[in-house]
Amino acid sequence: MIRGIYLRNFRNYGELHLKTLGKINIFIGRNGHGKTNLLEGLFFLSLLRSFRTSQIDDLRKIGTGGFYLGSEIISESGISKYIEAEYYDRRNLKIDKNPVSRASEFIHNFRTVVFSPHDILIVSGSSSIRRKFLDMHISSVIPEYMPLLQEYLVALQKRNAYLRMGQGRDTSKEVRAFEPILADKGSSIVKFRSESLFKISGHISMLIHEITGTRRNFSLKYSIQKGTGNREEYLSRFDQERSRDFSRQYSTFGPHLDDFEFIYDDKSLKSHGSTGQCRLASLCLKLASMRIMGEFGMNGSEIVALVDDVTGELDIGTKKAFYSVLKNANQVFFTFTEKPFMDDFLKGSKIFEVADGQVVEIKGDV
Repeated sequence: MIRGIYLRNFRNYGELHLKTLGKINIFIGRNGHGKTNLLEGLFFLSLLRSFRTSQIDDLRKIGTGGFYLGSEIISESGISKYIEAEYYDRRNLKIDKNPVSRASEFIHNFRTVVFSPHDILIVSGSSSIRRKFLDMHISSVIPEYMPLLQEYLVALQKRNAYLRMGQGRDTSKEVRAFEPILADKGSSIVKFRSESLFKISGHISMLIHEITGTRRNFSLKYSIQKGTGNREEYLSRFDQERSRDFSRQYSTFGPHLDDFEFIYDDKSLKSHGSTGQCRLASLCLKLASMRIMGEFGMNGSEIVALVDDVTGELDIGTKKAFYSVLKNANQVFFTFTEKPFMDDFLKGSKIFEVADGQVVEIKGDV
């Protein structure tokens, strides 16, 4: 469990130290005062990335040179450790004051699932949003996935660079050099993604039944531009498409461009789904992700749910089912703009008021 968190020069926080967090924590405050920034800080300590931006510089407080995040984590057996992530001139990671050089050795001290009003965009938005969700989910249950994806993206970046250089000189040899790597890593990525979507799909079907009381035909369909995504197909296609890639100056196929779609009663939700159906599917997607995390121990890494002001738009039945699944999390952090009705699930929570980058614990009932 996360016992405490320390933020310095992170988003709108100059300095904040919360020392006594509970199993369920509620942050109340108006929009724009820093509630979501707190959740973002916790998420960053879990994965060393933000769920809101891809730019590290966006996370530092305006007018400062960087930021620092630290957190004390207590295991179920009572063992304490302190993790730190500092980004100033360079990145510094530490666990119990010991430097950590590789991100893969730092991430997943705890695992997070974020529930946000923007989750509906996973269903209705661009393919890049869906790929980002899927990649983060897989990395939370399969440790070797993130290094695999990073190796693919590094090779892709280098191949694309040589494709652009090819406008002025012959770089076909350099371009070809990265194709076996892309074929090897890319086919593995497709395999991980396809298997994960199949598993997620089954959980979503069960969750839809639990929440609505009805059984619907639901599936997640992985979409590859062409073929099945195996290594030999990729190598063959590189030979076929290399000239076109040189012309367009980027790699025109591969898992970096793949997609998946939500099929509900034999129809694509992105094209034909109502707002209510898309919202239900996105909620069940995140709940399914959390359930699957619970099936993978990850060396005792606990599951932390970050719920960013989403319960207000849920009806009573859906909210009840939502809270029921959240019981599987080891720890939950909620944000609300107003004081919530204290359902049984929320009773006994730690309650904090957030205003202008200041956080104060409220003693007693809300």
